[in-house]
Amino acid sequence: MNYLSVVAAIGLVVGVVVYSSIPLLAAPYVVVSALTISLYLSAIAGVLDYGEFAIRAIGCVVLVASMPTAFLRAHKKQRTDFRLSFLMVPVFLIVFFTPKDSKLLNHDEFSFWGPSLKIIHETSRLWGSQSPIELKHYLPGQQLVQNFFLDSAQFDERSVLAIQIGLLSAGLLAVVGILTTGLFAGALGMATTLIAPFFFGFAFRSIYVDLLLSTSFAVSLATLMRRETGRTSHGLLVMSVTFGALLKHSGMILGLLAVFVYFVRQFDENRQRTDSWWPSRTTVLSTVTPSVAAIAPYLTWATYCSLVSMKPSTELGLFDGITNGTSQERLTLTLNAFNKEMKAPSLPSAMVLDRIPLDLPQVSYVVVIALLVVATQLVVQPRLDNQRKKSKALAIGMTVSVIGYLTFLIFSYLFVFGEYEGIRVASWADTYRRSYWHGQLFS
Repeated sequence: MNYLSVVAAIGLVVGVVVYSSIPLLAAPYVVVSALTISLYLSAIAGVLDYGEFAIRAIGCVVLVASMPTAFLRAHKKQRTDFRLSFLMVPVFLIVFFTPKDSKLLNHDEFSFWGPSLKIIHETSRLWGSQSPIELKHYLPGQQLVQNFFLDSAQFDERSVLAIQIGLLSAGLLAVVGILTTGLFAGALGMATTLIAPFFFGFAFRSIYVDLLLSTSFAVSLATLMRRETGRTSHGLLVMSVTFGALLKHSGMILGLLAVFVYFVRQFDENRQRTDSWWPSRTTVLSTVTPSVAAIAPYLTWATYCSLVSMKPSTELGLFDGITNGTSQERLTLTLNAFNKEMKAPSLPSAMVLDRIPLDLPQVSYVVVIALLVVATQLVVQPRLDNQRKKSKALAIGMTVSVIGYLTFLIFSYLFVFGEYEGIRVASWADTYRRSYWHGQLFS
């Protein structure tokens, strides 16, 4: 573990708490997001070493400069959420007790997530077209921030896992900090956030990106449920969608779905003020920044990959069959497989509950969507001080986002994935479905 990086990160967290109105528990997540963005820009520019050095220097300077103010404000109780800092204790305990024999042995950990991180760690640069790893076209956000906290002299798999748990915890704390203010509600929320991933089949003892991606989506949605809708909420949304988009390509879609919900909420607020069904200029412009933030990582990474001759390992699905006459068969097989998955038992069979020896009801994905509509109306509305009109707009936006996500998946299986993955709707249950549901329901 690179303790100088840890100190620098703490300094940045203290700086965010002292010099902004961001909720205390959300500060670590904001710092993780900012670190990832800065490291990514440094890496694609070929100056990752200099970027890391600059971040460590800035973090240490901010720590020294902001600590006196932090102690003064804590003493005068100028921030009411300082007492919530006790909720960080479980995170430190989980990281401290990370098993010493932890190894990256799961399939994608062994073939990509671990080796790609090791390449960055050993070369201080991104992998290239000749690097001996699969999935070279995957975005490098997670590996870059992991490498920042790793000891430069040693690649330790236990430290990698501990760092990953820390990144996940930053997101979980952010959701709690954004949605709660009292100590009791915060403690209850923290307990829920630590337990919830297991019910979706996730595990903390893994460096798969899916749980981190799902958590960033949850932070984006939680931001939209804040009572305050000013610059702080807007900034949190921008940071969150950018961070998610740097983790995986599907992060861009999840980010855009969150932006859509944000647009619906802003549009409804403007309609109530002006009684006009046309979106105001402010509403449109406020949506532009998070939209660009969600798309920019994908575009810049695609440009970088083309410059260094790295091409996606997947083929362009249905397009491949147009010339040889197999497109109709591919289309039929894929849609039939997708339809089968939609009607198959989905909840709780996709979660850890199916391991409990109880006679639990099995419901299809279609039923889950219907239940989500009802749950969103019941849960979202009370969170917004019973502002019924505002909460209805948010509930509608979140419900429509489900349809948008399913549309994206169908498109991907038809046009992005190769035939083998497409006709089998690969990773539907263990990746795409649970990543979305954890983020949606958890927020």
